[in-house]
Amino acid sequence: MTFLGRIDLGTIDFRVRNIGTEVQVQSGLLEISNGGLVLHDVRVRLDDGGTLVIGASGVRAGRVAFTSLVPFVPGEVNLPVHGERLTYRVPESLEIDDLGFDLDLRGNIDEGFELGGEVRLVSGRYLRDFKMQQLVLSPRVNESTVRPFYEGMPLVEGLGLDFGVRTVGDGFVVQNNIAPEIHVDVALNVGGTLSEPELAGDVRPTDGRFHLPGMRGDFDLVPNVNHVTFISSKSVADGDTPELEVEATSVVTDAVGNDHTVRMRLHGPIREAQIELSTDDGLDRSQTAMLMLTGRTSMDTSQRFGTMNPTVGANINTGADVAGQLTRDAVANLMEPYIDDTFQRVTGLNLRLTVGPDGFEGRIRKRVSRYLNFQADTLLGFQNQSRQSLQLDLWLLDYLSLGGGLQRITLSSQQGVPETLPLSGNLELRWDFAIRR
Repeated sequence: MTFLGRIDLGTIDFRVRNIGTEVQVQSGLLEISNGGLVLHDVRVRLDDGGTLVIGASGVRAGRVAFTSLVPFVPGEVNLPVHGERLTYRVPESLEIDDLGFDLDLRGNIDEGFELGGEVRLVSGRYLRDFKMQQLVLSPRVNESTVRPFYEGMPLVEGLGLDFGVRTVGDGFVVQNNIAPEIHVDVALNVGGTLSEPELAGDVRPTDGRFHLPGMRGDFDLVPNVNHVTFISSKSVADGDTPELEVEATSVVTDAVGNDHTVRMRLHGPIREAQIELSTDDGLDRSQTAMLMLTGRTSMDTSQRFGTMNPTVGANINTGADVAGQLTRDAVANLMEPYIDDTFQRVTGLNLRLTVGPDGFEGRIRKRVSRYLNFQADTLLGFQNQSRQSLQLDLWLLDYLSLGGGLQRITLSSQQGVPETLPLSGNLELRWDFAIRR
């Protein structure tokens, strides 16, 4: 017996139970026969506003072959799927607000299925937090367990993957406890299976700024030298991949008002990336780390606590300086979600307010464009000390940038009388080009 049929689809609403997604079939044409099912321009809208199209016009129809009708046994599946403005969430790790793709789903029940094609990231954020210990940076471990939707579904768990992922525009950023906003370009190939994916390729941080917990200063990425490389033969789950190669600079003012250009190199697997520090004026790794932690380059001065033992006095001050920076970071992390978001909506500026043992600090920052950054800082100390600074940085072209700033510092003399140092300024034309051995 031979039969032919045609179904013109209208609006059909339902919910996918395991995912909890509201689905609305809006339109499409189905042709059914003894040989199988043919899908023409089937349009589906999801609750997040995204759209799926199966067998889009001008591409090709989707096909599901029938091996047997009685009993019913499906055969080969070949479905071209187009997606627009989709969203995707991994709790405390990844948020994608605009995702598009052109994928092919092929295979059968006996041999399994494979998904191939291209995925496009238009906008989204990488949110996973990091921790730092002994100049080693590593992702924070989330002990909570979230069961994946495909658990207990062998065909879905074993779905073969072979597609590329790339960014479109500059809307995908890193935003976590160390980075307010770092733009990245993504060019990856995803292989393996849905339950055990394998990643290969490169994620390239292009521009942005980050702050290491407990350390002074904000680091700006050096243009065109940064890479996060995934190797398919290494485990993402175990932290063996990706490999980080990130270089950045920061201008740090020490306790006596001298500026030091600090250079940082972050390298190694993501589970334990090593931090190397140095300065343009010759400080070694230990001295630079002390500068970033305490604002001083050595522990040889300071009678601020009135001790006659220089070693004890230096150690006390070092501990106080470190505690001050850690306190500022903790207060900033607590206040920013409540203050900064509101301030940014009203003024368009980022506001960071902190308080520590050495005083109140406020910072206003504005990313005017991908090429121009503005920042103003004010520190009001508890011992008649203060510091105000203004900084502008302009990216001119690859490897070349222009920076300028003004700074005024007020120190407390031994007699307790405030002394304001002359207004200082700087203008720099910087050429940063990484030379690798």
